[in-house]
Amino acid sequence: MTWPEGYVHYPQLEMSFGDVVIRPIRFDDREIIRGWRNAQMKVLRQNETITQLAQETYFKTVVHESLTAQNPERILLSMEDQKKLVAYGGLVNVSWANRRAELSFLTSGDLPIEKYEYYFSTFISYILNVARGQLGLHKIFTETYEFRHEHIFILEKCGFKIEGRLIDHNIDSDEFCDSIIHGVILV
Repeated sequence: MTWPEGYVHYPQLEMSFGDVVIRPIRFDDREIIRGWRNAQMKVLRQNETITQLAQETYFKTVVHESLTAQNPERILLSMEDQKKLVAYGGLVNVSWANRRAELSFLTSGDLPIEKYEYYFSTFISYILNVARGQLGLHKIFTETYEFRHEHIFILEKCGFKIEGRLIDHNIDSDEFCDSIIHGVILV
């Protein structure tokens, strides 16, 4: 299978800022991402461990299809620092008809908070510019579990506003927790 160099219909989805590069997701990113996802299921809407085969199948079908689609349901990007993969995320649940998408972001769970804040705020800034410009979207939203205080702080620092709270929406260690919905209108 030939892996596209990027999003066929959105060829400009790449930026570099010093040693940090944000670029379209690659097939070779899959195992590092799988490790991050399996280690941090508590903060994700993921209920079971992802196997190597399941991850490979997902990349070969769902991710590959997104890279070639005119209106992809997801636009996944990877972030490198000094040529090392440090994060990934993007826009998921894209509704082209309603010009909105959900922001997704994940990195290694053991980063110092200063690095996490730098990577996440840089990623948000880039995503908002791309969504507003190249993609012509109107709104970006996100769902975050209430116990992710640093994550919520960064979202709000980057201009996201609380739009709602879903009470007892998810289970965390046999306890229900709220989901916080944030959004930003792109004007």
